[in-house]
Amino acid sequence: MKLRSQLAITLIPLLVLPLLLFGWLAGDHLVESRRQAVRAEMNNLLLHIESNAAAHLAAIRANVDSFSRSNLVNNYVALEEAETRYSVFQTPLLELFASYASVYPEYYEFRILMPDGSEDARYSTGSTPNKEDEEAETPYFRRMKESAAEFFTEFIINPDNDQAAMLASKRLTVQTATRTGLGKEPLQAYLAVTIRPDFLTAQLTPLRIGQQGFAFLTDGSGRILIGPGWRNLPQRLNDHDWSHLAALAKERRFDQLPWMGGDFLLKGTLLSDTLYLFTAVDQAELTEGMRTLYGQVVAVTLAAIVLLFPLLYGFLNHQFVLPLLQLSRASQEVGRGNFTVSLTQKNKNNENNELGILMRSFQEMVQDLGRLQEESRTYTVRLEREVSERTAELHNKNDELQHSLGVIAEANKKIQDSIQYAQRIQQALLPDWIPLRSALLDSFVLWEPRDVVGGDIYFADVVEETILLALLDCTGHGVPGAFMTMIAVSGLKRLVRDEGIRDPADLLKALNFVVKTTLQQDTGHAQSNDGLDAGIVGIDKNSRQIRYAGAKMALIILQGEVVQVIKGDNKSLGYKDSLLDFTFTTHTRTIEAETLCYLATDGVTDQLGGAKGIALGNKRLHALLQANRTRSMEEQKTALQAYLRAYQGEMERMDDVTVLGFKP
Repeated sequence: MKLRSQLAITLIPLLVLPLLLFGWLAGDHLVESRRQAVRAEMNNLLLHIESNAAAHLAAIRANVDSFSRSNLVNNYVALEEAETRYSVFQTPLLELFASYASVYPEYYEFRILMPDGSEDARYSTGSTPNKEDEEAETPYFRRMKESAAEFFTEFIINPDNDQAAMLASKRLTVQTATRTGLGKEPLQAYLAVTIRPDFLTAQLTPLRIGQQGFAFLTDGSGRILIGPGWRNLPQRLNDHDWSHLAALAKERRFDQLPWMGGDFLLKGTLLSDTLYLFTAVDQAELTEGMRTLYGQVVAVTLAAIVLLFPLLYGFLNHQFVLPLLQLSRASQEVGRGNFTVSLTQKNKNNENNELGILMRSFQEMVQDLGRLQEESRTYTVRLEREVSERTAELHNKNDELQHSLGVIAEANKKIQDSIQYAQRIQQALLPDWIPLRSALLDSFVLWEPRDVVGGDIYFADVVEETILLALLDCTGHGVPGAFMTMIAVSGLKRLVRDEGIRDPADLLKALNFVVKTTLQQDTGHAQSNDGLDAGIVGIDKNSRQIRYAGAKMALIILQGEVVQVIKGDNKSLGYKDSLLDFTFTTHTRTIEAETLCYLATDGVTDQLGGAKGIALGNKRLHALLQANRTRSMEEQKTALQAYLRAYQGEMERMDDVTVLGFKP
């Protein structure tokens, strides 16, 4: 086959296939970019509406709480004699409600509801009818009455006007002097305010995502409360669709669902326990125009192939094929003994490239083989000299490399020395366990940082008959975690020994303040977001009681064969989002004869290992503690340490590991 034919056949896969692949990838990228843009728009809308709703709900709560503290409202409820209450206080009360409505136009109905569900007083704006003044059998009244919280909110369809509304209520508790003297329960009633959800309706009703996408709001049963004003939606989702969408909102993820004759892409979120927000876009809108787009890409690709193929073929033929054919004919002449052959450079562009050099070299070889041989010898000498020079240069480079390695080794030694010194500092912060054992004889501590230093640390303090034990699991491990332990344990020591705080819950709250303010994470310009989980136990030897408070850390109690887990509050300490006014819970338990207690960081339960390479988990830990409960604490420590190492096997240590065990 001739060279030109081979060139044409070679260009087909080299040119056509890459262009086709490029066209396909370009089309696919454009389509995927469109999908991602719609997803981003849906996600941003959810976040914006969620933030707006949270702000309005907080304002509603504050307003209703302010209304409930009115002297007139409380005096009205405190007056037990109905006729006097109506004749003396009802008119001023309704005027007060009217003044609230004039300030907050969306608050259109104010009611005083008695515990039996009857409306004792009602004010409404406009012409809203009162179809029913007995609320005892309404679902929302039952839920309001059964709620343990004083403040209750729920989105409903108002039975008086069949429109979406928000019901916000505050339990009113009034203790009169006469009732106190008679030992009666305080008077109770409910201040109920019905509110138009304009802050949601104004956003959701006109909203369009793309061309036909929309957002809608449902209650906890799948009933649609607010939807797009330009599109009809069913009043309620069927059970199958609702179970799917409810799970979608709780997990805050995207998914596809066949719905209303189409295939929709949806994402949802929870605005409250009974309020769900969703965004939806029909998949047909996402794929609309894709065929046209792909057709345009194919057309452009084919046009590029038709245009580039002859241009590239002509260029390669002129640049390479013609000179090679000329060189081939000249070689045949030289093979016949004709050394007078002459090569001409028809293409001036080839004079300085490899092909032109080859042709000139061939010409010189033919004209003067002897001179070429001499030049070859000269070149050999020069090459040997260059090799010698390059060898010497490599030796010099090797010496420089060895020097650099020495510098690196010295720097590494300084770093290791610093880390070892940090280890000594961290170990100095640990409490002396010997005084603790004199007060709490049977106990152990298993403290194993993942690195030389770690983010776990424990604390103990004994004052008279009271023993305080604390376990702190700080952000990260290694040197960053060790810095956090220094801040946390020094703060805890100051709170206990200087400020005299002894209650575990008070200590957690105070330590949250210390860490957050020390790291300036209570300011808007904080560059870090670090904190810790913690558990604090107070043992009173006189009263034989254990008091415990935890921040995302549990206390494990063994009493015989019973394993009891006291979970801490689901709040960490010190982070940007850690609330400074959050009050932690103190749990109190009576110490029995066979009571064993344990505190452990999540480095124990999160450790991967075993035959399946999965986390150890709480279940295995509890079973291990239960199996060794009859041993002494020191024997339990040895058994626990051996089990953890065997379970970890060849896998990497995941985190710092700390366990405190004691028999109070």
